[in-house]
Amino acid sequence: MVLYQKRLVSSIYAIQQSLRNRMESIKAGGADPGNLSPVTKSLLDEYREDPEMLTEAQREHVEEELGGAVASGDPEKIEEELSIVRDLYNQAKAIQVDSKAERLREYVEGILEEDPDEKILIFTEYTDTLEYLKGRVFGDRDIAEIYGDLSQSQRQQQFKKFEGPANVMLATDAAREGLNLQFAHIMVNYDLPWNPTRIDQRIGRLHRYGQEETVEIRNLFFKDTRESIILERLLEKIDEIEETLGMSSDVLGLVLEDIDLEEQIMSALATGQSPDAVVDDLEAIAEDQEEAVRRVDEELLIRDKFDLSKEDRDILDIVEESAADTVSDEDVEYLVRTVCQEFGGGLENVRPGPAKDGDDVFDLVVPDRITSENVASRYDGATFDRENALADENLEFITLDHPVVQAMMAYCLDTDAVGGQTAVLTGGEELKTPGLLCHYRIGYLSGSGDTVTEKLAQVYVTPDGTTKTENIHITGGLPSSAIDGHPSLGTVTAQAEQLVSKADDVAWELIDDLAQEARTDREREVRIRREHAKNYFEYRIEDLEERIEQFEKRDRAGEDMSAVLAKHRSEVAELRDKKNAEMARLDGEEQVVPDEPDLVNMAVVVDAFKN
Repeated sequence: MVLYQKRLVSSIYAIQQSLRNRMESIKAGGADPGNLSPVTKSLLDEYREDPEMLTEAQREHVEEELGGAVASGDPEKIEEELSIVRDLYNQAKAIQVDSKAERLREYVEGILEEDPDEKILIFTEYTDTLEYLKGRVFGDRDIAEIYGDLSQSQRQQQFKKFEGPANVMLATDAAREGLNLQFAHIMVNYDLPWNPTRIDQRIGRLHRYGQEETVEIRNLFFKDTRESIILERLLEKIDEIEETLGMSSDVLGLVLEDIDLEEQIMSALATGQSPDAVVDDLEAIAEDQEEAVRRVDEELLIRDKFDLSKEDRDILDIVEESAADTVSDEDVEYLVRTVCQEFGGGLENVRPGPAKDGDDVFDLVVPDRITSENVASRYDGATFDRENALADENLEFITLDHPVVQAMMAYCLDTDAVGGQTAVLTGGEELKTPGLLCHYRIGYLSGSGDTVTEKLAQVYVTPDGTTKTENIHITGGLPSSAIDGHPSLGTVTAQAEQLVSKADDVAWELIDDLAQEARTDREREVRIRREHAKNYFEYRIEDLEERIEQFEKRDRAGEDMSAVLAKHRSEVAELRDKKNAEMARLDGEEQVVPDEPDLVNMAVVVDAFKN
């Protein structure tokens, strides 16, 4: 029953094939369930308990043979079943328009009409549905395809075809693991497996590290069926969990592992239970698991970076450092506005932003002397506001790490480029003036040279040697026209070298203050990473060793499992090497050393209320 229900929601063709095969099998007398082939018998327990252990070809073989077995030896019951199956087959054959297939064709043609170079990955659970779509929907296209019967070399050929000339790849779940298709970002689930982890593994083919586009996913359902309502609501819950926890499919699997979706759907069909009641039960299970994983996440940093590439780790470092960075969006805005005011350029066409509580959006005109190969002359649709950037990903988010901001900072630090001009700020009434305000990057490095702790620090120094690192109230800046001849300017510039030297000493003191915090944080972080790495590798190795044990039993029973065993043993050896390398790397990461303070910029501060 489960098999036919799944194939019904897969495609009209799939259920037609299944009903026809069932009808022919009954006419031929059917197979005795007790006389299944040795291969099917050997796979039956795994098929019932853990079908994910089977290859796609093995699963289809079991389903085909089970589909031909009779449920009863009673001639009357056999004839009754034949009558029911024949009636269902005729109903399926009578369907003239496959609206689901037509909807897929319209969607794909619309995408490719807009962008002929776009790539679209289409998943289905069954090979005969794949063949049907290949002929019925994409008969006029040269498509790529991946399914369980293909060898590794054939899979790679199809992968390269999709990467190259083919716009469309049809794939069964044989492609849900082992291929990274991040050059594509559009996926269609023509049907959905009744296993939430497998759904997320499909998404993971596109949603890999290195994906530069927003992944777009379309799920095709038969409207108003129990399974479609349950699956659609469950997908919404998956999205909610991922958004809340920010997790990849590997971790999401922990949240979903206790959900037996197949049993829930079939129970609803058999008892008439409403889809909403089923979904409420599923959501309760998922929420319990979500809270458990959240606790693990907080205690063990389950989203650790140890298994990422250097590029991915650098990206996460930037994100984490930005969260604790003392440079605010307002600081960046002040810098950009000041540079534009001093050297030309400006903010044009200022208008409300898309975020409900966000600031304005504008067109940034960059001063000519700041533009370069990496810095454009203008950025239309720009914002300093994080909420605006989140609300509209097409906006240019001007942050500390944006090329135009980096270029402005570099230009201001280059005294030759600035041509001897001095940046002058105005201080509040409580600030002793005149003085020199210096901004430093201070922090600690790990034993491998990576940044452990970093922040932007202010040091304010007056000509009499007074220093200040907090509550430095700056009210604004002076235009270049007001700087020449300012009475306080010469007082500071004449002692600039000594004042910077004094500020450097204070910056080193700030680094010392960071020392204990940096060491404590690093020791804790590395300890957690080491524990997580150990758990991760041991879990993966234990899982593979259990599989090897099962394959060895089948090999001793006469089934040739030599190739599979060699592959799994090689994976175990590789994981052990990776574990040892990771433990050694973490030993080095535990050490921290102070980094030399980096003077980012400086400015003379004068009294805003005099002269």
